[in-house]
Amino acid sequence: MKSIINPATAKFITDSIDEAVKQGGQCLIIQLDTPGGLMDSMKSIIDKILTSTIPIVVYVAPRGARAASAGVFITYSAHIAVMAPVTHIGAAHPVSVGSQGKEDKTMTDKVVNDAVSYIKTIAKSRGRNVNWGGKGRKDECLDH
Repeated sequence: MKSIINPATAKFITDSIDEAVKQGGQCLIIQLDTPGGLMDSMKSIIDKILTSTIPIVVYVAPRGARAASAGVFITYSAHIAVMAPVTHIGAAHPVSVGSQGKEDKTMTDKVVNDAVSYIKTIAKSRGRNVNWGGKGRKDECLDH
């Protein structure tokens, strides 16, 4: 799917996981190409992936695709994460929507710290690189 992560995307993915389980699927493959999206939608997808009774594969594809922002978290939460050639993952820094140009540093720091803690927890649960997931620097993304 090539889409931002929003409530409709979250419903589609969570319903697809439920349907794959219901039909006795061996796994579900999510082809992902996203610039990111909404944290609540991302979390509902991740909750469904982490509690799935079948393996979920996130495949960042086709060539040139990306898993940025919320896509990083979703990819990290998958049982198996796969990337096609010439794809990339990274830039998972939370972005505030609706702040009208006014940044509250304390709130920004809290949101960033929460996101770092969340991705580190996901990485640890999946045996992934915990340190990379918590870097938060734009020059630390992985390119394939």
